[in-house]
Amino acid sequence: TEDCASDQWVIEAALVCDAATDNIDDYGYHTDRYAQWNDETGTANDAWESLDDTMHAASDYVECQDDFGIHGDGTANFYWAAKKGWGPFYDSNNKSKVHKWTGSTMSVYSSNYLNFLEDVGETPSTQLAVVQYVAKQVLAEQSGVNVGFMQFDSSSNGGMIVHEIASIDTNLASINTTIDELKGNGNTPMAETMYEAYRYFASEAPEFGFDATRGGGCAWGWDGPNHCPSVPASNDGTNYISPIDEPCDRNFIIYLSDGDPVGDSSADTAISTLTGFSCAAPGDNCVDDLADHMANEDVNADIDLEQNVRTYTIGFTADHPLMESTAERGGGAYFRADDMAQLDIAFTEIFNEIMEIDFTFVSPTVSVNTFNRLTHNSELYYNIYRPSLEPSWPGNLKRYKLGFEDNRLTILDSTDQEAIDPETGFFKESAKSFWTLGSDPDGFDTELGGLASRLHADRNVYTNKASWNLWQAGNELHEDNAAITAAELGAVDAAEREAVLRWARGVDGSGNPTYELRDALHSKPTIMSWGGTVDDPDLTLFYSDNVGFAHAIDINNSSSENLHRFSFILATQRNGNLRKAYLNTIGSPTKMYGADGPITGYIYNDDGDGVVESSEGEIALVAYGTRRYTRNILALDVTNRDQPKIKWNKWNSTPGFSEMGKTWSRLTPATVKLNGVDKEVFLMGGGYDPVRDSINPWRADNQGRAIFMLDALTGNILWWAANATDHPTADLPLSDMVASIPSDMAVI
Repeated sequence: TEDCASDQWVIEAALVCDAATDNIDDYGYHTDRYAQWNDETGTANDAWESLDDTMHAASDYVECQDDFGIHGDGTANFYWAAKKGWGPFYDSNNKSKVHKWTGSTMSVYSSNYLNFLEDVGETPSTQLAVVQYVAKQVLAEQSGVNVGFMQFDSSSNGGMIVHEIASIDTNLASINTTIDELKGNGNTPMAETMYEAYRYFASEAPEFGFDATRGGGCAWGWDGPNHCPSVPASNDGTNYISPIDEPCDRNFIIYLSDGDPVGDSSADTAISTLTGFSCAAPGDNCVDDLADHMANEDVNADIDLEQNVRTYTIGFTADHPLMESTAERGGGAYFRADDMAQLDIAFTEIFNEIMEIDFTFVSPTVSVNTFNRLTHNSELYYNIYRPSLEPSWPGNLKRYKLGFEDNRLTILDSTDQEAIDPETGFFKESAKSFWTLGSDPDGFDTELGGLASRLHADRNVYTNKASWNLWQAGNELHEDNAAITAAELGAVDAAEREAVLRWARGVDGSGNPTYELRDALHSKPTIMSWGGTVDDPDLTLFYSDNVGFAHAIDINNSSSENLHRFSFILATQRNGNLRKAYLNTIGSPTKMYGADGPITGYIYNDDGDGVVESSEGEIALVAYGTRRYTRNILALDVTNRDQPKIKWNKWNSTPGFSEMGKTWSRLTPATVKLNGVDKEVFLMGGGYDPVRDSINPWRADNQGRAIFMLDALTGNILWWAANATDHPTADLPLSDMVASIPSDMAVI
């Protein structure tokens, strides 16, 4: 509480949230979700509860969500606040045992900070200064997000972009400078400024941005002392450069104002034409109509899928019905803030909600009916994930089915009810996916139900430590495998090594299963058949995730708790990712990548029935790349699913593969006639060059400028095309092949 006389305080020694103590030391306060350990009711009933103004003992631990799984009470490995009967802290993120963070956020202040406010009054002294101060503090706690700023034009003609939307991890200093330079002058043309924001997202020409002004101008202005056009990095001189880069980007506006619209009609006709709403009549305002349109209609047709923008609003020092309507129709939320603390809470709540939305799923996989090749089975398999502040995001694999509702083909859940909410495009809260145990739905919660609920403690988890025959002794990813050392994992000691390996193979400190999976951001599952019957086909699904695991799942074994057949992680991801994923510390790194590239299931020497038959000389291959993690492709031989092997493994350091970039391109199977002989091959683009992450300044690609044709059985290059300057001996050297090729290859 922001009150020196309040009883709402906790003893400093009980605050074990490192994230809070660090920010309190730096800024005087920390805003988060908090819980307090109540150990006064007997051991069996001890539990985490809301902060209590009567509990002031050092043993009444106070923990926060930002510290969850990172520090705990300081005891090695016991980093997770745990539920009644298991707490106060537990040694793994076991969903059935750890505390679930819900409820509102609150701020905890240091006594020195409150004394400071008491002595000097509410400081900073102006509303703008308060906004600047709070914005900088809130942004200092964020990572892994892109942020930009607009402000109202001082002549009441719309607004301009004063900082392009850019990564906060690499642009925080310039963003803070922009905040410091904000000016509080002019009227409040809310609809006009919202329309300018729309044109930015849509890559359209500025309506007001090139002619905008503010007192004192901007360093990049050229037309008089007050000229402050949209910052050059936001446009190409004619049109805005949309900040939307990927089809699955999530886009938000946080709109803060301390007044009602004034001087705000110049965009009304354009907004009415765009949205179809009649908002141009006297007394109307178009800002909420435009927010509705941006939340529900495609704002940029040049990007695949439908691109929407959700709007949150903050009314500063007064109620604003129009801003409340704008947030409600814009798919966000409205906050009122009367002082610095409330403004901090509003910003923090918005960022928390933005970062933790159960957002999306990879396009589904449908299994082919191998008993009738002209039909598909009705099952749908979705990799879903929830973006979070931590680098390794929660994920899951869920099964639904195609069916008819009111003569419409739609997606149904395990109870034959429609599973998708048409308003959100995501799963309904009431939906229950297949595999989910019990009667309760798993709905839109990524971590509930699905494959994660069917995991068990005795999983087959392999790594390539002893040999490429993964099923053989010495390749177990297990704490009893002494060949996997603390040093190569980066563990600080033997205890942490054991904790990391236990987590990686899916058990907690007591040997109980952890029902936890991580995100497969870009990996669409592939399904292969080993026969079976029409009523019970023998199918295995394969997918890879961003820790680096490739998973094999028996998808028809619905009557058993265990669907998991095996998982495998390469040594590079084992050593580079496991500890980081286990600790999952915010900002280290900002987003983890492992092996979520496209995955291909292929039957070598297939007789045409689509069923793996080793007795006929067929070989089942699962081939995939590591996408953004590194420059690597590999294939597993899964002909015998109980004895998986690495069939081949290629790096950019492998002779002939130096041009291979980050492996985004699917390994596309084909049969070609080579020197008069049919050859089974994989085709792939040369890969992605990370210089494409930034378009300003432009730099030439120096990797991925190739097309590879690989022997499906060995991975060796049979033919390739490449940049002629650097690879004149390629089978097809091309002087115009100067751009990296991360896309999939099409076979005609």
